Amino acid sequence: MTASAAPSRIRASSVMVKWSAIAAMLLLVAFAAMKFLLPVVIEMRREKVANPVADKSAPTAVRAIQVTRQVVAKNDANVAYLGEVVSAVENKPVEVKPVPAPAPVAAPRPPPPPPPPSDLSRFHAAVAQLKVDGVVSGATSRAYIDGRFVKQGEIINRALGLRFAGVDADAHMLLFTNADNVTFRKRY
Repeated sequence: MTASAAPSRIRASSVMVKWSAIAAMLLLVAFAAMKFLLPVVIEMRREKVANPVADKSAPTAVRAIQVTRQVVAKNDANVAYLGEVVSAVENKPVEVKPVPAPAPVAAPRPPPPPPPPSDLSRFHAAVAQLKVDGVVSGATSRAYIDGRFVKQGEIINRALGLRFAGVDADAHMLLFTNADNVTFRKRY
């Protein structure tokens, strides 16, 4: 029996392919680092300039750093201005003004009269004009009114402050309330 050299050649070829793939991956990582990270490192090493200008042709990360520098420069200018204002105020002598004597306490005012009762006819008219196409009663009542679904507590008429309060399924009535908590009913 003679030994074949084919298996050792296959192993040697697979080792060569594996190391070639590893070398290619390393080269790819090095290229990406040079392409994307090097401009960022160079930008970070640049000295601060009084009025930084963003380079439109720079990579996105570099432009972000440049824009951040612009914002920081504006903020530094605002801080310097505020420092000048504070130092000017601190160096100014303080004027002491005498405090006037407190005014005598007036008698307490009577509470305002309650508002007059509102005219409920416009609420009744608004409820009567509502078009009800469907009702879902249960834990969370809903109704299809004037072409839209409304849940319990939603406002039906903003001008009047009219809200959908719920469903009385036994009486087949929809309940509505106004801002004064007056309940209005509409049969469905």
